[in-house]
Formats: sequence, C-alpha cells, structure tokens
Amino acid sequence: MLQKFISIAAFADAADAAIARGLLEASGIPCTTREEGVPPNTPHYKGINQKWLVQVQRKDVVKSVRILKDKGRLRSEDFCISRWKLLCNTIFTKFLKGNS
Repeated sequence: MLQKFISIAAFADAADAAIARGLLEASGIPCTTREEGVPPNTPHYKGINQKWLVQVQRKDVVKSVRILKDKGRLRSEDFCISRWKLLCNTIFTKFLKGNS
C-alpha cells in the first residue's frame, strides 16, 4: 500500500529543508521536500510567502520529529501543523516543549 507523506516541518530556506531531509534519510526514513507558495512561473515574487516542506510517511512522524529535534534542526517555528493537528500537537508538546 502506498503511504501518504505528511508535512512535519516548514522552512523558509531550501538549504535548511535539504539538511533536514538528509538527516532523516541518513537515519533510514524515506522523506521528501516540496516547495509551497508562489508558483514557479512568477520569478518576480520568488521568496514571498514561500516555504519548503519536509514530509515523511505517517508511521515515521514521531521518529522524524525526535531526530530533527535532537540534531537541533527543528525549532518550534519550523514545526508544521497540518491536517494531523491532534497528533502534531501531541508531538509538539512532548518533544519540542520537553514535557516527556
């Protein structure tokens, strides 16, 4: 069965997203990055409201957040709350706030 990828972090810079992706892939977690915001055919607006999403499979969300937090690559402002809001809020509280 094809697993859906879930956004766990949003970075303003493609390099930060690539570093996070590299850390996860080095840990054996399949992940992807994608650009969100201004369409690519509007170069004069490039960078405005643009973000790079790091996405992992649902089964790897908790492990991925832990890895990125432990490596200092996930700050509270990078944490992405998507349609899995309840799950993400639980992860945010447990791992980013230190309430374990």
